[in-house]
Amino acid sequence: SKRFNRIIHSSNRRRGGAAAAAFTPSDIDGLLQFLESDTGVTAPTDDKVTVWADEQSGDDRDVTQTSDASRPVETASIFDTNPGLLFDGDNDRLDRANESSGGINFNYDDPFYVIVGIQMASDFDATAGAVGELAGQFGTSNPAGWVVRYDAAGKPFIGLQASYGAGTYTWVHGDTVLAASTKYLIEFWNTAATGQGDASNLDIAVNGAAESLTTVNDGLSTNSIVSTNPYNIGERHDGAHAVDGYYACVGIYGSVPNTDERISLRSYLNDKYGFTDDA
Repeated sequence: SKRFNRIIHSSNRRRGGAAAAAFTPSDIDGLLQFLESDTGVTAPTDDKVTVWADEQSGDDRDVTQTSDASRPVETASIFDTNPGLLFDGDNDRLDRANESSGGINFNYDDPFYVIVGIQMASDFDATAGAVGELAGQFGTSNPAGWVVRYDAAGKPFIGLQASYGAGTYTWVHGDTVLAASTKYLIEFWNTAATGQGDASNLDIAVNGAAESLTTVNDGLSTNSIVSTNPYNIGERHDGAHAVDGYYACVGIYGSVPNTDERISLRSYLNDKYGFTDDA
């Protein structure tokens, strides 16, 4: 697969010309996984991705795909000079098998922060109910978990769900409609300041700007997310909610960065992948 050199943001230079240490996502506490399209990608045949390696967290939380038909495609020069991983909106998905102790696994009252850099490959057909699962964790026999996605109107969603059958879930969505051929750096987080993941703790920002939020069915049970759930990028485990777009990055933290840390992280990603900060 192709490898690209990293770009150091100009703010990482001290006065007098001496270079400071370049910022990396691992400088922020609580990092569980960080995937970037310019590094850690294995695509041995026809640019089809078999492994997207986590080279930042120190825990090697890679995602993989063993089925040739479901592999995203490494595509050059989507994010400035850096590639994007194209998920086809049909059946492309990268998985991490069961996340048990110490993994990408949250209770409903746990804090978390997720950042996804993406460029959509097509506009949305709301009448067709287009939905894309950007990243998430759901069980196969007793669906329960957290997810970040876009909904049928193309708006970014953050959700926490106890189970389908009981209908106990909380969804919060923003107001930006994601359009084709536009780069979006989307942040989702749960501060968990007041108990069991109620919607008042969920937040979304797009390109650094806070979204106006709408809550769907506020309130969750006290059940934790099953620790053996699979973790998926690009599509839900059962083949539903496929993403039609290019990924630059997926980052997941088990704590919420402060404002300055979020600015530093966005600056790092903006410089590498050509996102525009609207904050």
